[in-house]
Amino acid sequence: FDFFKLVDDGIARGNDALTSFENRSQYPLFIH
Repeated sequence: FDFFKLVDDGIARGNDALTSFENRSQYPLFIH
């Protein structure tokens, strides 16, 4: 069980989600 790999994977997933959210938020029609 590699705890640090699990943490790294979680951080990478979080960064990917944040990046995709920021990219979507740049569209003027993306309103929520």
